[in-house]
Amino acid sequence: MSNNDATYESSVLFWVANFQYLVTCLSFSIAKPFRKPFYTNVPFAICVVVLVIFNALCIYLPSDNGLLTFFNIADFSYKYRYWVGLGIVVNSIITYVAEKLIV
Repeated sequence: MSNNDATYESSVLFWVANFQYLVTCLSFSIAKPFRKPFYTNVPFAICVVVLVIFNALCIYLPSDNGLLTFFNIADFSYKYRYWVGLGIVVNSIITYVAEKLIV
C-alpha cells in the first residue's frame, strides 16, 4: 500500500488503539491481585516507556517520514494531531482513574 491509500479513520484508530492498549496494560497491572505499581517490574516499565515514546513519534513525526509511510498513516495537519493527542491523554486518564477507583 502506498501512503495515498491511507485514510484518516484508520490512522486515528491506529494511534488511539496503540495508546489504549498501553493504558489498559498499565491500568490492570495495579488491580487485584497484583497491587504493585508498574515500575516495580523493571522490564515491563522499560517496555511501556519505549512503546509510549514510539507511539508518540508516530503521531508527531513529519508526514514524509518513512515510519509513517510503513504504517500507512495519513497526512494530518499538526493542529489536528494535537487534538488527537489531547483526546488520547483524556481517554488514558479516564481509563486509569476508572480502573483504580472502580475496580
